[in-house]
Amino acid sequence: MAILGLHGSVACGAEDPASAEGGIGREAPPLDRSTISAQTSAACVALPELAPRAPMLSVEAGCSVAAFEAPDATGMAADADARALLVGRWQLCGGSADYGEQPHEGLEFGSNGRNQLLRSSMGGLVPVSDGARGVYTLLGSGEFMQFRGLSFGGIGASARFDATLSVLRLAPGVGQSGVSLQYVRVVPDERSAAANVFSTATTRCSMVGVWDTAIPSDNPAAFAFDDQGEWFGGEWGSDLCAAHTMYGTYDVDAPPNPMDNFDFPTFAIISHIDASSCAFWRGASFLPVFGDDCNSISLELSSDGCNGSRGYLQWPGEALIRRVP
Repeated sequence: MAILGLHGSVACGAEDPASAEGGIGREAPPLDRSTISAQTSAACVALPELAPRAPMLSVEAGCSVAAFEAPDATGMAADADARALLVGRWQLCGGSADYGEQPHEGLEFGSNGRNQLLRSSMGGLVPVSDGARGVYTLLGSGEFMQFRGLSFGGIGASARFDATLSVLRLAPGVGQSGVSLQYVRVVPDERSAAANVFSTATTRCSMVGVWDTAIPSDNPAAFAFDDQGEWFGGEWGSDLCAAHTMYGTYDVDAPPNPMDNFDFPTFAIISHIDASSCAFWRGASFLPVFGDDCNSISLELSSDGCNGSRGYLQWPGEALIRRVP
């Protein structure tokens, strides 16, 4: 039940526009170094991989399939995480068609919970250059959801499979416009999927590292954010490489124009496992304000899919301090 990301970036340089605006940050008191673990690297963070399935039908045979069912028809719980059924590459039947408003000939779903559009090239499929990329979720009920960049039939659509799990049919959600699309599973390209990554930095500072909530805190915790968009969380001040109690993925969305006073960067928890009572895919977004040295950050909660039951980084947010060597 997990997802992961891949490479991120580390940066420090130009002024953070949110910091320049002021008013959404707060000072973080220093940590007592004697009370926290010496762990300062997030290199140990590694989430479980979801391996792609092998194709079982030819594209021609798959495109002729007409019988489909939701994953829970085979006994899977309706609210179960069914993303493993999508991981890999899928070729669109019938040539090119629009996915949302973008033409494509195929889809690629990564183990990290991100997907991208593919186009035909030299007899194969390659990622659409500068194409939109998104975050996906599939539940056992067949509910297919898209966030952050890609959309098919609104946020919620319907995914159905043939008996071999080699043919996928996507249909717009109830009340949504659009046509159904049929795909056939083809040989995966794991290097291509691994290159579709989460962002881990603003134009000025990176989230990569180990952080503790500033004390006092209503929800004291420690977080290790790696350069692949993955995180571990656990007890305040603890060594998260030795033990962690929650994990998931995150993303930093840097604005295209960092000088635009109305376009602040955002920090988002994309997925969370064992972190709260709400569904793993109900994330949260924050307005991040880094300190001058990039080693402290104030997170102001701007949206929360858990509606207050997350159990960490709760409203109004938290001040975090990076552990540094």
